[in-house]
Amino acid sequence: QPRQMENPYKEPPKRCVLCGIDVDYKNVQLLSQFVSPHTGRIFGRHITGM
Repeated sequence: QPRQMENPYKEPPKRCVLCGIDVDYKNVQLLSQFVSPHTGRIFGRHITGM
């Protein structure tokens, strides 16, 4: 009898990066993930996934 296995090609569910975190303007390390280091522009939704 064949065993049931999980699909190895199924992508894991995407989790929100900011869920459970208090966003504060003083938290530069967190906010720098969403800003381009070269231009200083905020990344769009298609890049950040937010």
